[in-house]
Amino acid sequence: EIGREVAMKKIVLAVLAAGLLVAAPASSKNITVDISAAGFVPANISVQTGDTVTWTNKDQANHQVVCAQCPFTSNVLKPGETAQFRFTKAGKFQTVDPLGKNKNTRGNVTVTAAPANVTVSAAPRAVNYGSAATVSGTLSTGQTGQKVDILAQTCGDNNAKVVTTVVTTTNGAFTYRAQPTQMTTY
Repeated sequence: EIGREVAMKKIVLAVLAAGLLVAAPASSKNITVDISAAGFVPANISVQTGDTVTWTNKDQANHQVVCAQCPFTSNVLKPGETAQFRFTKAGKFQTVDPLGKNKNTRGNVTVTAAPANVTVSAAPRAVNYGSAATVSGTLSTGQTGQKVDILAQTCGDNNAKVVTTVVTTTNGAFTYRAQPTQMTTY
């Protein structure tokens, strides 16, 4: 009877399903703003977190883009040159051109939170009893310090349960070391 129990433990396999927790990651956008003698065109734009704004100097004079709250200060842009900034925080941000000669050298960027999507994978996808696997993924917003719940559903359970909450690191990445004791889907 004891030998039979040991043999059964050896064949128990925990399967880690590397499913997509939410829809595929949203792609970030690049929004273009021209800098001309008239100022920023358009002067007011709306973007989502993760989007990039590209300012292009379309004037004959030098210009510069400064956003104190971002914080972001471009190099001095000669005619035809560009500057870019990726907005990672929601809020309202004022941009100014300190080299501009008129009142239209101000702009506003309104940033709303993009819907967060999470991609997940596991390595290895299947482990023997007592072994571990790493569940890892990324948050589409790329933000650090965000909480991501890791759910697990063991064989025989009807619902998944939160087993831990991890915090995202650089570029929205997270990892969790799973060591299931029975067949479990993460």
